[in-house]
Amino acid sequence: MLFVSNLSCNLVFIAKITKELNCSVTFFNDSYVLQDRASRMPIGVGGQRDGVYFYGKASLKIQSNAVRMSELWHQRLRHPSSEVMPSFAKELGFLNYARSKNSMCDVCYHA
Repeated sequence: MLFVSNLSCNLVFIAKITKELNCSVTFFNDSYVLQDRASRMPIGVGGQRDGVYFYGKASLKIQSNAVRMSELWHQRLRHPSSEVMPSFAKELGFLNYARSKNSMCDVCYHA
């Protein structure tokens, strides 16, 4: 047990928070990121000062690449043709698979 009489902040137990929030923690030299394990989306950030990491003291820069659900499943299913993909649409959770005849992914184009 650790007791600090003049402590003006809350302590976080990493093992407990990662278990309760089902997240992972990545530490850097001056900050850390809490990420959801399933989606890998950041759910919290913090900074470091004098060897102690604080919650909410770091800026978070996120780079995201938007991917349509139908394109993601096209890749996961190993690139089925545009004639076959609509048959999977309802079962996979996207209602419209509107790939134009002139549009094709790089893998399909080079095949």
